[in-house]
Amino acid sequence: MITIESGVLKDASSADVSYEIVSGIDPILSLRADQAWSAYFLKVIDKLALDNPGEDVRNLFSQNGINDQHWRWFNKTFVLSDPNTYEWFYLIADNDIQAVAVVFHPKISRFDTDQIIYIDYLAVAPWNRNTVIADKRFSGLGSKLIKVLNLHLGKALSYREGFSLHSLAQAKTYYESIGMKDFGPDSNKHDMHYFEMEASIARGYIYA
Repeated sequence: MITIESGVLKDASSADVSYEIVSGIDPILSLRADQAWSAYFLKVIDKLALDNPGEDVRNLFSQNGINDQHWRWFNKTFVLSDPNTYEWFYLIADNDIQAVAVVFHPKISRFDTDQIIYIDYLAVAPWNRNTVIADKRFSGLGSKLIKVLNLHLGKALSYREGFSLHSLAQAKTYYESIGMKDFGPDSNKHDMHYFEMEASIARGYIYA
């Protein structure tokens, strides 16, 4: 594991909290994320079920914009493990895993034939989202992780600026807001929309 950035975040109370972003696949960090995130998701679903008696609990998460509660980072470390094609990133603060990203490379751009990176998985911890049990603790961690991993991989792998991903339903508006182009649903990815940021926009976004 290598630290590629460190600094200070502001939490919801404007308190300073030290953080670091590390690169490398780590089953232990992934398991820590699974355990803490799942415990928080359980609190959310308990509250949703209490507030919505008789509602099918399988639909409650989706109705409240949470579609990644079934992801298991530990399991993914055994599948997305080839160091030649996958890069892992963890944002750690206050001894908790605050966000995780897994990047696949190279991906051929839909704008041209250049090689870019593809963000296979990206999520922030559930306590960094506004939920029925609490407001988010940290804001902007997804954006921070995207920018830092792009800067790091741009130098390490010499791909041009620009990146792509398939978006969960609740994230589509965000990706549109940062200038990514929506290429529409992809039948090979459960009809999730494929997004890509072209080079000129990516330069302004990543280096901002």
